[in-house]
Amino acid sequence: MRIHGLDITDKMIFSSERKKLLKEFEALPYQRVNDSPTVKHYTDWSQFETAELTLSSDGVSVTLSDVKEAESVCSEFPHDTKLVPLVEALALRKVSHHSGAGRIELNAKGRALVPANLKVYVRDSAEITIKSNSRDGSLSAFLIEVEVPKGVTAKINLIADSDATSLVFGRLRIVNNGNIELNLVSSTAKAGRLETEVRLGERASSKFLIRSLGKAGSIDNVINVYHNGPESVSEGTMKGAAFGNAQVVIRGVASILENAYDSSTSIIGRSYVQGQEAKTIVVPMLEVKTGRVRTAKHSASAMKVPEDLLFYLQSRGFSKREANAIIVRGFLENPDDSEEIKGFIDGILNDVL
Repeated sequence: MRIHGLDITDKMIFSSERKKLLKEFEALPYQRVNDSPTVKHYTDWSQFETAELTLSSDGVSVTLSDVKEAESVCSEFPHDTKLVPLVEALALRKVSHHSGAGRIELNAKGRALVPANLKVYVRDSAEITIKSNSRDGSLSAFLIEVEVPKGVTAKINLIADSDATSLVFGRLRIVNNGNIELNLVSSTAKAGRLETEVRLGERASSKFLIRSLGKAGSIDNVINVYHNGPESVSEGTMKGAAFGNAQVVIRGVASILENAYDSSTSIIGRSYVQGQEAKTIVVPMLEVKTGRVRTAKHSASAMKVPEDLLFYLQSRGFSKREANAIIVRGFLENPDDSEEIKGFIDGILNDVL
């Protein structure tokens, strides 16, 4: 990866801390551990390696309560990929103590690199929307941490919208001692990697819905849910839909750790494929390290549009294309979706169906 307009000798911009992080970026690989014995990497890191980008300082908009600049640029994410120290080195890290509705938005276009690095402490009930837009050969890259205290409810929406020429990289970490609802939707990109980590404390609850779709390029979604405290509850659904020659990957692991006795978890994966070259990989997994659990279940299934359902809708007056669109929309849409998420999904489906 080449980043133009980057002068690390500029003492006004690059402190010794940032320079050290840039050296880590240069030394680290994109990924240390293979994804599986048969597939080295589900993320096409070669597209990141050959990218030529220009650093942009004005592509991030933050609308949150009580936002301040952090003392250190370093996040709590491990440096297991070179993109983490890169974002830490280039982004202005901000901290917010937030309540109510809030928004974080990245807009990258024209071969720009737009980094964001934030930590959000949720004070009262809140709804936070994170929107990443990547266009025209650009890269949006974000590190976002959220902490939810006991007795507080938070809804978090993450929308990652990329075109077939652009890249996206993001990490979202949620430490939850209250109740959260996570809704993540993403489109395929030239190459993309989105990682979400949720850690549940005692009697905390988490509900998540992850959906990825597209007709070209690829997206690799990874979610890890850790039950750290007893009597914690998680319920998750992952849905991938690939059209044309797209590759959609969603991998999730729900882990009930040693001290999380009497906890419950459910993780379900569903995939839909349309096209000879389209590919979906949806993998829900469980890890249980205690002998006392209430529920621990997972399942996965893949589907194409059932011919009998198509026939039924056509007999009711719909064309084959209209009937196909109705079925696919029913698979992907959620009645609780915001208008923004509905519009995002509709925009992609209108293009592929």
